[in-house]
Order: sequence, then C-alpha cells, then structure tokens
Amino acid sequence: MEILITVIILGILASFSIPQYAKSIDKSHERDIVTQLRAIHAANEVYRASANEYLQDGGSALNLSAINSNLNISIVPNGATYTYSSTSASSYQAQASWDGSTLRVTEGSLDNTNPCCVGGGCLISIGSC
Repeated sequence: MEILITVIILGILASFSIPQYAKSIDKSHERDIVTQLRAIHAANEVYRASANEYLQDGGSALNLSAINSNLNISIVPNGATYTYSSTSASSYQAQASWDGSTLRVTEGSLDNTNPCCVGGGCLISIGSC
C-alpha cells in the first residue's frame, strides 16, 4: 500500500515538473538564438569597419552557410533556420526561426529591443518587432 501511495505522489509531482522542464529547454534554445544573432551583428560591424558597408545579399536572402562564410563566423544552427537580407549598404536584418518563434536583429545598436521577437510568440523577455 505504501508503494502505491509513493508511486501516486511521484506521478503527481512529475505531471507538474515535466512541462516546466520542457518550457525551460525552449527558453534555453531561444536564448541561444539571441546569442547567435548578436554574434552575427558583431561580425557584421567588423565587416562594415573594413568594407564601409554591411554585408550585401546580392538580391536574395542568405542562408546560414553563406552568413558563416561571408562574415567569417561559425554559427551553429541548433535547430533554427537563419536568414540574412540587406536592403542597402547601410541596413540589414538577420532572422532565426525555431519552433514557431522568429527572432530578428538589425543594424541598430544592441539593446532590449534589438534583437527582438517577431509577432510576440517568444518565451524569453525581449522586445517585440
């Protein structure tokens, strides 16, 4: 009888903790994506310092492989899809989409609104685009 009660209590505890654990994992992925977007921003600032313009996409959005190659960085996808586009020599945006969330960084200074969450579907506390 005591074993049955113990199993029931463990089941109740697991029903509360497993969803919280999954949410924590998702938040961790989003934080990693924000870190990767900040790395793209920093690498693009270095690129601009030497070329006097931000990386240009040549008319079509760049994927992660092209971003890594052109900016000489090593962003790991970690389950996210990264894209980069530029509208002029003085502006760009890099986006990462993962599990229904999209985060974006632009040429603006890094603060609590850059990178930002597109559409407000993010779990972490950052500004919305």
